[in-house]
Amino acid sequence: MYQTTAKTIRKRRSKLPLEVDLTDYVGALVAAEFECFRKQNEEMKIIMDQQSAFLQQVVANTQYPLKPYTEEDFTAMFGLAKRTQQNYRKAGKLKYMKLGEKVLYTHEHIQEFIQLHEVNTTKSSD
Repeated sequence: MYQTTAKTIRKRRSKLPLEVDLTDYVGALVAAEFECFRKQNEEMKIIMDQQSAFLQQVVANTQYPLKPYTEEDFTAMFGLAKRTQQNYRKAGKLKYMKLGEKVLYTHEHIQEFIQLHEVNTTKSSD
């Protein structure tokens, strides 16, 4: 019995010519499609360059990194436990944002907390 294998199937397939002659109507359609694709590609490059310039401008105007700090980071910086942080948040002395159940602080939140703390310590020492 004759068995068909992948090798025999590959041998039976006709091979494609290396160059295809596109003339007449088909060639004009392919050339038009290619020209349309080339124009779209150039437009995309211009848009990407504009977006890249905008992003570079945003990065240049950003003073501090946009990385949020977690409660653990805050504890490492100031030695305040999570419960103490919660008390400050409830009292409105420590601003924060929540992402689901996670509490996050931005650089601005931390700076405001430090300024508030410095004002309170200077008043109490006077």
